[in-house]
Amino acid sequence: MVRERGRGKYSGDYERDSSGEYRYKGERYRSKASPGLRALCAMEAAALAAAFVLAGLMDNAASRIVYIALPYAASALPIAFIAADVFKILLHRSDLTRRQYDGSVGQLGKAAPAALLMSVIAAAGDTVFLLTRLPSRGRTEEFLFLALCAVMAALSGHLTALQRRIRDAYKRVPPEL
Repeated sequence: MVRERGRGKYSGDYERDSSGEYRYKGERYRSKASPGLRALCAMEAAALAAAFVLAGLMDNAASRIVYIALPYAASALPIAFIAADVFKILLHRSDLTRRQYDGSVGQLGKAAPAALLMSVIAAAGDTVFLLTRLPSRGRTEEFLFLALCAVMAALSGHLTALQRRIRDAYKRVPPEL
């Protein structure tokens, strides 16, 4: 079964030419972001992923508490989206279509605050755990987990600000004729 164009969000961005092929006629976005900004974004995304993995490798008592483990585990999805979106932004050297823009720059604007929220909730849960039931053994691991959650929150917050700078660096260009 062949699906016709015209049913999706981006269907108005295409037109059929005389040979029957679809040609993109929608908005295009061109990046004026500096290589330094892109590199900073990539380094922060890599550091965020590393902090997430290191916190997950820790064997501490807090990782067995549901109000800590659940938001920590839920942060895996937005962190994966952040890594994919930053990778897409780094790879695109030409103009982006509206769909590519929404799938990279726009999606990063949603994933970074979600990772920030999950990291803050995990850090707050670990703080409550440490204040109410400070374990006699493994205190170093507990405080290290809390520090890694705080690092994840800080990096996610800064990536949220960087996404705004990247979004502002993309400008609409007129469609090709």
